[in-house]
Amino acid sequence: MKSCVLFFGAKALEGPMVQNVLSPLGMEVRTPERARYGQPIGLLAGDGPLPPVKKGGAVTLAAPVLVFCGVPEATVDRALDALRGAGLCTGALKAVLTPANQYWSAAMLSRELVKEHRKFEQRARKR
Repeated sequence: MKSCVLFFGAKALEGPMVQNVLSPLGMEVRTPERARYGQPIGLLAGDGPLPPVKKGGAVTLAAPVLVFCGVPEATVDRALDALRGAGLCTGALKAVLTPANQYWSAAMLSRELVKEHRKFEQRARKR
């Protein structure tokens, strides 16, 4: 698998702007069409042909989601710094493709990331 970033929920010009920031780091940004949000993110990150989209497959996400696929941790950190510096994806949920989440849909991943963020916020408030 080639290093890439899946960008779910990108607005019209956001995808190309994020690509401009991340391409110097050797990353391709893919913005799957909304109808593919129900397909496994590992499948969307792969290099092979995609299966046909099922009718009614469009899904709405709580927030945009960036998924780093096949990207080394140090490069993910550099990418996040570059995006912050450019003022991009500030409200996006971020994840790394793992063996555990590769079969999840964008919607499932989004829900899990929202739960995780709520837990972190609750812990931070308790301190």
